[in-house]
Amino acid sequence: MDYLIKLAFALLLFILTWLSQEQHQEWAVERNLLKSANNFAAHDAVQLVHQESVAEGRLLIDDEAAYETFIADLCANLGLDGSLQPLPGSRLRQEVKVVWFEVIDERTVTFPYFYQHPTYRIAKYLRGPAVIAVIETSHPVLIRGFLEQPPIRVPAIQEFAFIS
Repeated sequence: MDYLIKLAFALLLFILTWLSQEQHQEWAVERNLLKSANNFAAHDAVQLVHQESVAEGRLLIDDEAAYETFIADLCANLGLDGSLQPLPGSRLRQEVKVVWFEVIDERTVTFPYFYQHPTYRIAKYLRGPAVIAVIETSHPVLIRGFLEQPPIRVPAIQEFAFIS
């Protein structure tokens, strides 16, 4: 009888370890997917400068167009609908949230500029206008109620670098 209890305990421990590893692998896949999509979307958003400002020798990003492009790119790259919910066939299972989106350009700062956001632990010297975005989605769960995990949160910074 003692042998069966030890065997059952070892089997339970093995299964929990295996499921935990599977959950971690799913987290890594989703994080990489979010990171790539966020980088691509922020890159496309930072490209949207006001053409009149370029003629004046300044790069000013069109905030509204940048945000719209950012959302459209996230939807296209992650398989989401317009409200950032996963479409059928998407790798993601939970809603994606844009928790921070900011445009930094010459209207508000002088470059080079040290950007810092303590809430999202972002710090970077910006050499030119930039788009900073943070997106998140729920942590994948294979074992309900086992451990409460923080969401997968991914930052991206894309900038125009002034080369002197």
